[in-house]
Amino acid sequence: MPDFHRTLINDGQIQEYWFSVLWEHPFGNSCLDFFKALTMHYGLSTADASYFSKHHEADTMDHLDRKSHGAVTQTVLARLLQEGVNERPGYSAEYCAVTPADLNKLFMDGCYNATH
Repeated sequence: MPDFHRTLINDGQIQEYWFSVLWEHPFGNSCLDFFKALTMHYGLSTADASYFSKHHEADTMDHLDRKSHGAVTQTVLARLLQEGVNERPGYSAEYCAVTPADLNKLFMDGCYNATH
């Protein structure tokens, strides 16, 4: 996924990046589920699973006197959509929004397959 985002940032339009992080709020909600599972069922301490609690907080809740990542993304995308979006061939809003979720699924499938 870092290569995908690097390509959008270096070679793409700013809207492509913002569409690609549209999944942050749902990812934050998933992180809470991961955190609970790891600490309740797999014996990890809250410190050991802090990646997931921190991402849940950052992606879904206002923190450090700032809006959540999900809220920032929503605000930016609303503004971009009001101004109009010019898509480059091969980089539609849908493609940019769905690809990170697809890549995350591949990562999760790989983790599952490696342990089962």
